[in-house]
Amino acid sequence: MEIFVVTLIALVIITAVYFMMCENRFVSLEELVKNAWSNIDVVQENRYDTLIELYKIVVSYAEHERNTLNEIVRNRGLKSNEETINNLVANVYAVAEAYPELKADTIYNNLVEKLTELNAQTKFAKLVYNDAITKFNRLVKMFPSSFVASMFKHEEKEYLTVDAQKKQMPNFDSIRDGKW
Repeated sequence: MEIFVVTLIALVIITAVYFMMCENRFVSLEELVKNAWSNIDVVQENRYDTLIELYKIVVSYAEHERNTLNEIVRNRGLKSNEETINNLVANVYAVAEAYPELKADTIYNNLVEKLTELNAQTKFAKLVYNDAITKFNRLVKMFPSSFVASMFKHEEKEYLTVDAQKKQMPNFDSIRDGKW
């Protein structure tokens, strides 16, 4: 009888320790997901600020583009809005095509290079975010951690997905004509 009680107590302790460790893993992964999302925001903000600087240079070459700059300023609150940023990037490149002397400007070229780098960082940050989501979702689904997930109400998280329009080949004619 004594062995049974000791075994039962040991089993309860082992189970409790497992549940605590599993919950700590969930907390750790949730923080990883939050951090990855925050990194996307930081890169997006940097990308937006670089785009503003780039556009200031473009505007100095093309005064009639002032209306587009006003649109950027008006949309400042939407700095994390990927579609707005991508539209503005396309507009900057379109203006640069119209003014060949702009391409010779060192500051412009440096900002374009930085913007290209920030675009790559944004893509990488999204990959890191989705990787963190994968790790979290695996823990939610896998046995026996799924029991802990349901006890502490941990649910699967959503992946960042690609806009359906971006899965298709872009229509360069509409971009050139300013109808993106």
